[in-house]
Amino acid sequence: MTAFFWPATTGERAQLIDWRWTIRIASVKSRFWTYCRRATCGATLPVNDWSFMAQPDEMFERMIAAIPAREFVLRHLGRSGKPAFFDDRAVAEYVRCFTPKTIHGSCEDYRAAAGIDLRHDEADHQAGRKVAAPVLVMWGSRSHTGMFYEDNLLSVWREAATDVTGGPLNTGHYLAEEAPQGVIEAFERFFV
Repeated sequence: MTAFFWPATTGERAQLIDWRWTIRIASVKSRFWTYCRRATCGATLPVNDWSFMAQPDEMFERMIAAIPAREFVLRHLGRSGKPAFFDDRAVAEYVRCFTPKTIHGSCEDYRAAAGIDLRHDEADHQAGRKVAAPVLVMWGSRSHTGMFYEDNLLSVWREAATDVTGGPLNTGHYLAEEAPQGVIEAFERFFV
């Protein structure tokens, strides 16, 4: 899991004054273009959910929904069951939220990343537009993102934003669950 934080505005491309904090959690979703340009077969195999969940056909949503909720959640949290750092209450909440509506929303997010977001990202890049608000980028050094980008993720985000800070935490995919204190400290430095 990679987390990106910046103050977002309502309306067109940060041109209004009505500021709200937006937290965007993605596997480098908005910088998917860079990933697509660098991806190789070996790099994409561990993240096959991208191509699977981004398919326009709802058949994939029905396939996901056919798996019992607890089994699906546990397989995605850890290939061999629930990782020790996951609280049982968090797992129960993931299971509770495993509904057709949530599955559809998740797939739509992946579809947008591979479609309209990708086109908007490339148009912004071509036009030289960048996010002007401060951006905090965090990722797990042992996650797929960390292995793929190593320490270069900040440079990727500097292609899209003018004020980028952050870095990797010594975690896998789940930053907040694996290193809650590290996340809190990064938030305090960024938001306070």
